[in-house]
Amino acid sequence: MTPMDPGAPDRPVGMFDPPTWSTWRGAVAVVLHRPHLRKTVTIALIVGTVLFCINQLDVVLRGDATAVTWIKSAVTYLVPFCVSNAGVLVASRVERHLDDRKRDRLSKGDRAGPIPATGDRHHEMDQPRNGEEDR
Repeated sequence: MTPMDPGAPDRPVGMFDPPTWSTWRGAVAVVLHRPHLRKTVTIALIVGTVLFCINQLDVVLRGDATAVTWIKSAVTYLVPFCVSNAGVLVASRVERHLDDRKRDRLSKGDRAGPIPATGDRHHEMDQPRNGEEDR
């Protein structure tokens, strides 16, 4: 389907798609993407203000705020900013192709063997402990 087809979207495909990432450099680009940054800062201001009012406002209004109180207040805004960015990153991550991961490992000198497919990974919690049997 081309953008000129009657069933095509009003804009060219991919023109305004939000960025995705599969490397840390790409993750930084996603976090700094202006629409994402605008939303995460807005969330941090709203949630941070609510948390500040709950946790620190009484101390500030009494006039007992110290440097520690103001540091806690800054962290109160930083936490929802980080959490909302984590949500953006989880939603925008794309799995790199297996060949890309293998090439990256080999270029770093890692010859440990094949990379398991996504569904074939085994976790130590999946293995029975000594003396335990499958029930």
